[in-house]
Amino acid sequence: MASTKKSVESLQKELDDYCTALSKLGYFNGSVLVALEGTVFINKGFGMANIELEVVNTSKTIFGIGSISKQFTAAAILVLQEKNLIRVTEPISKYLPEYPNGEKITIHHLLTHSSGIPNYTELSNFDETVKFPVTIEERVNYFKDVPLVFEPGERFEYCNSNYALLTYIIEIITNRSFESILNDIFFNPLGMKHTGRYDYRKIIKNRASSYGLLGDIVNAEFMDMSHFSGDGGLYSTTEDLFIWDQALHSGKILHKESYSLMTTIHEANYGYGLILFEERIRNKARKVIAHGGGIKGFVCDFRNYIDDKLTIIVLSNFFTTQSRKVANALARIVLNEEVSLPDQLEMVPLVYRYDHFIGDYKVYEGPYNTYSVSSKDGKLYISNDLNWYRAEIIPYSQEVEDISFFTKGIEGGSVTFKKGEIHVNVFGMLSKATKI
Repeated sequence: MASTKKSVESLQKELDDYCTALSKLGYFNGSVLVALEGTVFINKGFGMANIELEVVNTSKTIFGIGSISKQFTAAAILVLQEKNLIRVTEPISKYLPEYPNGEKITIHHLLTHSSGIPNYTELSNFDETVKFPVTIEERVNYFKDVPLVFEPGERFEYCNSNYALLTYIIEIITNRSFESILNDIFFNPLGMKHTGRYDYRKIIKNRASSYGLLGDIVNAEFMDMSHFSGDGGLYSTTEDLFIWDQALHSGKILHKESYSLMTTIHEANYGYGLILFEERIRNKARKVIAHGGGIKGFVCDFRNYIDDKLTIIVLSNFFTTQSRKVANALARIVLNEEVSLPDQLEMVPLVYRYDHFIGDYKVYEGPYNTYSVSSKDGKLYISNDLNWYRAEIIPYSQEVEDISFFTKGIEGGSVTFKKGEIHVNVFGMLSKATKI
């Protein structure tokens, strides 16, 4: 049990002030819920659900939840196991006789990302196919004949294909749609009225639009969400996810043995559809059961500090929101660790013209291959070779051969130019690159 010396009012204000400060600086746009020992301290929206229509985010706003969907899929498999309809130790060939290497791949391998099946979202044809509707069988057919990356059970490698296959197997076993099964065993009994399978064709009240950053804020790139199912295709609200959180960890959803399977580390730090790790707050290691998600401009983080009985839910419709960082800060606020509000850096005049910085930079240390620095309408921008974002960079510190810029709209982002090379820190990923 967590103890806190803060009054309810002061804690509510501190949580609200932190989220409001992030929102005003453009670092957070979405909804949050924080609950301690079952009591909700904040459940509130910040920023816009739809910029064009000037609709604000609220506690009722619906967001795509990406890979948070995986825990619902895992829980559904365990419910089917409780009904003796499946065993996690069985090979998938029992349900998909024609699937290559199916006799070597078990349900457990799929649940723990240890199957060796290639990740369909990283295949070369993904961008070409994702804009058109598919059935779950068609989606599986896109990757089933691609060779294994490693032998089943050899190691952990996070892979959306695993949970797409689990979705397909659930539908085969039950002879029903994935969504209808989730409605019957979870959503309807629990009263989760605002959770379901994401579909652009359906009218879903209070659904947020999603956004990216390509110089200015833009609508997120279109994807037909039929490609995503139990791996990342659900939507929900902070309130519905809190209902799920309380039910899952109190034994209302799964038998004790099933819950243990779901929340035990099997591979790396992964259980079944959940990530398990420790986070040190106030010099104490806190056990966390969590999962994040990101899909088509939506990013989110959903975690339970299990011994502290602390739930943090962060849902955002802006790609640039660092949901894990926000969730961690909210947890530290509740657990009495000091959290500073983000700095508002001021622009300084430069002694160099912008064309001094413009060009491509080859990465020699970091996660990408190249960065590109460009200018438009008197502003300077940086983007990576994947073109996930193009962020305006604004100078805030200048020395003789050391000029630093902050990234507008990306919290903590910085670009420092040093004698023909740049040091980039964006989304917590550090890179060094030299000008080509």
